[in-house]
Amino acid sequence: MSFLEPETPQPTLGLDFFIERKRGWQIALPRDGTLFRDLGFFCRNRETIFHVNPSVMATLEGRRQVFLWIQQHMELSIEDLQNIYPHKETYYG
Repeated sequence: MSFLEPETPQPTLGLDFFIERKRGWQIALPRDGTLFRDLGFFCRNRETIFHVNPSVMATLEGRRQVFLWIQQHMELSIEDLQNIYPHKETYYG
């Protein structure tokens, strides 16, 4: 696309999309359950991801990002999720 062409509007994600995602994560991983705590431990949600080996550190950062993604969907309001991820491209990266 050249700078002279108008930008194509990005499709927005509707309320139902976020309600479904939030409900799904809350059902799959109850906050008070062992599975959520275990996942947090594995993803190093409460400790540094620093490692002298850059490949190991990149792996740990990937785990942490996945945990934070899940945590956002479980804790933030539907409106907050819509504000953070207004378009399909921002949601799926």
